[in-house]
Amino acid sequence: MWEILHWYFIFLMEPNPLFHLVAGFVLFALSIKTPLKRKDILPGLCLFSIYLGYKMSPKLEHYCFLPWWVVSITGMRNRDMFIWTGGIITGVYLVLSSAHDVSGHLLMNLGKMYRNHRLSVRGHALVHMISMIIYVEDRRLMDVAYKDFLVGLSCVMDALSVTPPDLFSMCMMFSSPIALSTFVLQGQALTWYKLFKNNHFKMVKHSLYFVYPVSIVFLAYGMDLYSWVRELYK
Repeated sequence: MWEILHWYFIFLMEPNPLFHLVAGFVLFALSIKTPLKRKDILPGLCLFSIYLGYKMSPKLEHYCFLPWWVVSITGMRNRDMFIWTGGIITGVYLVLSSAHDVSGHLLMNLGKMYRNHRLSVRGHALVHMISMIIYVEDRRLMDVAYKDFLVGLSCVMDALSVTPPDLFSMCMMFSSPIALSTFVLQGQALTWYKLFKNNHFKMVKHSLYFVYPVSIVFLAYGMDLYSWVRELYK
């Protein structure tokens, strides 16, 4: 449950990026005797991509589309109607978004989707330290407040707790009016995480449903490129 509060805390408080440094030092101290393991690589990369995506597009509404991304990329059977309707909703949302928003959307959802194994405390510490790289030129680094330390401690609590992705995605619906409109997606696939878990977090063999999200991504970037070129030669 804490991950839900953690992201709403970041979204509402808009903390200084130094919270990553606070979290990194505290988590490193807590894991001083715990070495990194090879299985930390993938979940670590996923967590970094989530923070990078949020930096590019700081909107929690992106998480509301997670069920559709998982179902369509995994290729779950007997979900044709959901993939079609979800593809239309997601496609319209991304086509009307900027390239930065599309990139952030992808990084946040794919990072959340492939983060199937729990990351160790030492892994969390390393990710937060590395995350400071993307804020090197941020002007807010010198403007430190108490809330930044609170968000850093929230990261520590997040590293020590587990939140089901389906519950997390559903709770993000209350972050904006656009997010609330995704109840259509959430309502059609309430058991998506259970099915994903039962399939051992792998793609269904011989499924071609992944063509839908790939096509939508190309369309979204293509429309943004078209708008940029048209403005350039106007």
